[in-house]
Amino acid sequence: GSGAISAAGGGRGSVVEPLLELLELGREEIRGRRLGLGPIGQACVRELARRPTIQLLGGVDIDPDKVGRDLGEVCGLGHPLGIPVRADLAQALAEWQPQVVLHTTRSFLHSIRDQLETVVRAGAHVVSS
Repeated sequence: GSGAISAAGGGRGSVVEPLLELLELGREEIRGRRLGLGPIGQACVRELARRPTIQLLGGVDIDPDKVGRDLGEVCGLGHPLGIPVRADLAQALAEWQPQVVLHTTRSFLHSIRDQLETVVRAGAHVVSS
């Protein structure tokens, strides 16, 4: 399973675009992070990285092949972001203090409840795919 910030789809014409536009409404800059770096999460990171009003703080995933690697590398940006992928959600939230977490791990509430509660307890808003 993957870890937290994201939405379904990828690129223009997908679900990602309207979700990101919603995140940007009325904000000069949003401090956000990504949970879950599977295909949907990676597409979201690529979209977030090109938006100047969103400050991408990091990504969380439990896959040991992703943890510690640069977020830009993991998500196929073609350049590093200087942000290592983290494994510990609570620790990352405490350090980064995001306004919004884009969550793209699983689809069933019973399997993500603990993740969502951790994000909310940290004081962040959640957008989930």
